[in-house]
Amino acid sequence: RDQRQRQRRSIEGAACVSVIFNKQMVGRLQQDTSSSLVSSSNSVFHFHIDILDSYDIGGAPNGGYLAACCVSTMMKITKHPSLVLTSSVYLNRTSQGAADIIITILKEDSRETVLDAKLIQKNETRMRCTAFFTDKASKKQAEITTIRRRYPAEGIEYNSLPADLSLKGIFKFLDFVDMKLLPQSSIPVDTKTDFQGIFNCFFMFHDGSNGEELGCLFLGDASPPVMITLPELNVPFGTWFPTLELTCQIFSKPAPGPILVNSKCTVVAEARGCIDTELWDSSKKLVAILHQTAMVSSF
Repeated sequence: RDQRQRQRRSIEGAACVSVIFNKQMVGRLQQDTSSSLVSSSNSVFHFHIDILDSYDIGGAPNGGYLAACCVSTMMKITKHPSLVLTSSVYLNRTSQGAADIIITILKEDSRETVLDAKLIQKNETRMRCTAFFTDKASKKQAEITTIRRRYPAEGIEYNSLPADLSLKGIFKFLDFVDMKLLPQSSIPVDTKTDFQGIFNCFFMFHDGSNGEELGCLFLGDASPPVMITLPELNVPFGTWFPTLELTCQIFSKPAPGPILVNSKCTVVAEARGCIDTELWDSSKKLVAILHQTAMVSSF
């Protein structure tokens, strides 16, 4: 019976869920991560998606964008509206063009849904993504004030800062996303810089959207890697830092307006760097945290 219900929901309901979902989320990122249902069987769903080159960094798709593609597709299946946690592992380099996303329901009950996604290109799995969804409105949760976290941009207004275009030739999404550096952040042209391992900037799409939960995934991985300014690494400007794994915890949907990204490089060892990132919305609320492991490589 459960299998029949899932199959009926996949065939008859997926389109309906997709319509409702797209009505709620009409920003650029939601459009650029859209997918179409190809087939379904029991707890497995097959979707087709086009990976866009407009999110490339140095010729390869941004890892956060790829995670957003998977999660956006998962949102068409889950009956629980709130994304709580997602974890992605990048197995092989993904390229621009056609891809398939195979989603398997790992768990589904009245309280939560856990989904697994495989992104496949040319019959090869390029990444795996697992996501945990719940219905926060149906759970009794304690209201706890964020502690030991200070808003990193106190006294700084988004509209008072200029957009930084120094990486526009490498970060293709800067054609439609504004990146505004906080005064204490800079993108160095060499490694001779007094750096404390922290990078702060605002992001917002030109259409005024921030991508909501999908934006947390993409924008949290969209800022220049803070490792590039570590003088002890002696890394040439333009070095590529491909994502190996990306984990994101969502605390709440961001309020409309720019997203503040506060990244810190915590460890660099054996050609790998660990980056912890906080995302704050326009109401100065901490809405998500990310942990990323990236490889030091070259284009």
